[in-house]
Amino acid sequence: MGWTQATILLVLNGGKSRGCSGANGSQNDVVQAGVHYPEPLLVWLKSTVNPDGDKRGLILLSHHGPHSAFESWYQIPAKQLAKVIHRPVIWFWGHEHRLAIYEKFSVKEGIEAYGRCIGHGGMPVTRGAAPDILDCKWLAWDNRHYPSDEEIDVGYNGHANLSFNGPALHIAYYDLNQTLVLTEDWHVDIESGALEGPSLKKVLDDPSYIAGKVKKTSERAMHGGLLRQAERIS
Repeated sequence: MGWTQATILLVLNGGKSRGCSGANGSQNDVVQAGVHYPEPLLVWLKSTVNPDGDKRGLILLSHHGPHSAFESWYQIPAKQLAKVIHRPVIWFWGHEHRLAIYEKFSVKEGIEAYGRCIGHGGMPVTRGAAPDILDCKWLAWDNRHYPSDEEIDVGYNGHANLSFNGPALHIAYYDLNQTLVLTEDWHVDIESGALEGPSLKKVLDDPSYIAGKVKKTSERAMHGGLLRQAERIS
């Protein structure tokens, strides 16, 4: 079976309302940022894509993400999509200039999503500040300092490669030096729509740059490194 028979890949673009701005939030206290999907897009998703018509895996790509352990939350699209999509998705987004991998999470009345922030592609990468929004748990984030001749404190740019093989998905995360940082593997049951994963593996191994648990993040964050939860990553 080809990957196109097992996976639906959706690239979504939302509008932003004037006069609305985002703010750090949580599941219980969130300022609604003015990002939303136009009604024609939602109609197209329901009638043409019809996610409920089969049980293929669903991957979303968008600029804004629904939640973050670092910055603003943009919940409205997740709530809009929950009226059309009724099973967990893998959701890639940018906006924040960093690499961050999250556990499955949903904002109130939003779709369940395995969030992957990959906004570290071209702009200077934000680093140094520890994640301080605890509602959505992160699995990994890249906080390494990128050495250069300039006196600037930035992280590593990078990208993600997605490889499809029928119902299986392999994701490899590379930095700008083509160093493999992380990998994860997924499998979708096309009979039930259930996602199996992520099987997340830390490839880059630098003991001086790794903290073992979330509670240690704040004490290590300013020193750089790829931070992860050891009990969740092999």
